[in-house]
Amino acid sequence: MDRKEEIRLLVRERRAGVSPAWIAESSRRLQERVLALDCVRKARTVACYLHMPREVRTDSIITRCWNTGIGVCVPAFDRAMNKYVWVWCDRDATLETGPLHVPQPVHGRTVASSIIDVFLVPGLAFDRRGGRVGHGRGWYDRLLCAPARSAERPGSRPSTRVGLAFEFQVLPEIPVEKHDVCMDWVVTENESIACASGAG
Repeated sequence: MDRKEEIRLLVRERRAGVSPAWIAESSRRLQERVLALDCVRKARTVACYLHMPREVRTDSIITRCWNTGIGVCVPAFDRAMNKYVWVWCDRDATLETGPLHVPQPVHGRTVASSIIDVFLVPGLAFDRRGGRVGHGRGWYDRLLCAPARSAERPGSRPSTRVGLAFEFQVLPEIPVEKHDVCMDWVVTENESIACASGAG
């Protein structure tokens, strides 16, 4: 068994031991930290995920973005292209269950990665340098490998990648391979960790 698979087993075991009430309260605190980040407050478009039961919740982030005029997009599986793409998620969007039981908009319009200011990223584990371990299928790494800068928008800053994790998901070290995409920030219920110099 390789190191990443050991990490996945460890964190899945830890996640199985927390209650829905603990997840809800910890997510509430974590989401307030995310919303306080300068990069999020100044964003025009945020890429987020629609949370699964044991993931960090994102409902408050999405609602605050809608309420303040920040565009929200989420991953959706494009069956014709056989891959995930970013699509707009409006307040009145109808959701369906996509592959792997992940919720997604039924009729989402595709969003170019180049106009996204902030990516809010789930994961099984992170480290303080921005390393990330997902579920092992590589869907999110491929989504995040699209252009990282908002080059189409004059005066825009580089897009920022923010990993969302409960504190028990932050480990001393994550093995990082060439194809892995690292985070600029990792936010937990207790702290906001700047992983790279110049994180916004």
